[in-house]
Amino acid sequence: MKKLLAIIFALMMLCSCSTEAPEEPQNEQKTDLTEVPEELQNEQNTEADEWGIEFYAVNVTSSGADVVFSQSGGNPTGELTTGSYYRIEKDGKELPYIVEDDIAWTAEAYLIMQEDKVNMHVDWQWLYGELEPGEYTIVKNVMDFRGPGDYDSKDYSAKFIVE
Repeated sequence: MKKLLAIIFALMMLCSCSTEAPEEPQNEQKTDLTEVPEELQNEQNTEADEWGIEFYAVNVTSSGADVVFSQSGGNPTGELTTGSYYRIEKDGKELPYIVEDDIAWTAEAYLIMQEDKVNMHVDWQWLYGELEPGEYTIVKNVMDFRGPGDYDSKDYSAKFIVE
């Protein structure tokens, strides 16, 4: 337990060392999403995998989007969680940040409950600026957390179009 507290404290200290903070310190807000139009799910989701997760983007603008994790079935072995970190790619390469100083991501964990949908608003304008029209991919990591040091993780990606 002491090791876990020491690790959490070290992460908190590391995150507070940034010299540049975003205009909005919390760029994602978790809200429940009860209904996503089926046509949007079919256009933008990935197929459910062994953890039963689908990931897609809706309400896309040049400065942000809502990203949705939908969990159904699958065989997760622990709690499914995601954090604040994300990256935006175009043509398979991460976009460069417009922020010149160090960037620190907050260390919260958002639960992706079984048989549920979670919507997170992502405002990327502070990090990438407004995106030009085109096709992009957002990538977020999900962890199947069983306990300290006992987890699996993988990246999920969703394509989206900025008009």
